[in-house]
Amino acid sequence: MEKRAKSKAFMAGGIGPVSIKNRLVRAATFEQGATDKGEVTDFLVELYRALAKGGVGLIITGHAAVHPRGYGNPRMMRITDDTYLPGVSRIAKAVHEIGNDCKIFLQLNHAGRQQARPELSNWAVAPSPVFDPLMQRTPRSLSVEEIEEIVECFALGVLRARKAGFDGVEIHSAHGWLISSFLSPHKISVKMRTEELPKIGCVFLQIFSVVRGGSLGTTFPLSSK
Repeated sequence: MEKRAKSKAFMAGGIGPVSIKNRLVRAATFEQGATDKGEVTDFLVELYRALAKGGVGLIITGHAAVHPRGYGNPRMMRITDDTYLPGVSRIAKAVHEIGNDCKIFLQLNHAGRQQARPELSNWAVAPSPVFDPLMQRTPRSLSVEEIEEIVECFALGVLRARKAGFDGVEIHSAHGWLISSFLSPHKISVKMRTEELPKIGCVFLQIFSVVRGGSLGTTFPLSSK
């Protein structure tokens, strides 16, 4: 116990205004535990309740889609409109009810080019129509108007996470999903990089800017994977 008390892993920390009781974080994984419509199930509620009991300081949920055409996996959580709030709020409530000061962040995502459902392959979008060897297809290029809509959907997702009782959010910006495509030179054509992106700006930073410029300001933690 003495070694544990001296270990930095068990020292308190913080992310923005949120205090974390230790440095142990349960990283996000995709549980495939929602309904086919993206609604939270009893399985998901009990899963996060059990994880909170384990003693970690922070839990980051599996990804939740912020856009109606942005879910990439079957049975992926969604937070695309307010009808999903009662369900996702059950997760935050279950974790906080444990009473051991465990915090929980909701991970927000858009599938982009990695739309996994064959029947929805026309929803596969990206900054540029660059062939994707993983999905074996070429995604459709997003328009500037569509990009602005997606930025707004992420900002609304953050607001809904706050309303649902989460302690913060994590923007999924890795693993080939949409936001990571905007950060990868391998997935953006020369035309997009030289002509269009300078006009659009950094999509990743736009999301943060819209949220920080809104009602939440700096009072709600925004993190990124």
